[in-house]
Amino acid sequence: MRRLASPTMKRAARNPPKRLGREERERMCTRKRRYSSQGDALDAALLAGVERNREAYFCPICRQWHLTSA
Repeated sequence: MRRLASPTMKRAARNPPKRLGREERERMCTRKRRYSSQGDALDAALLAGVERNREAYFCPICRQWHLTSA
C-alpha cells in the first residue's frame, strides 16, 4: 500500500530551505541592532517590554549580540 504525501510535504520537497551565502548573512546582520553583551541585549528587550518574546544570541559575523523572537 502506497502512502500519499500531504500537501505540506509536497511543498517542502519542491522548495527546500535556501542556504544563505556569506554576503547575505552579513547583510542580514547589518540591519539588526547590536549589543556588546548578552545582558545588554536582554536589558533592551526588558525596556521595550518584549522580554518574554525575545532571546539574545551571539552573532559570529559581527561578534556581538542580537535579539531574536523566541
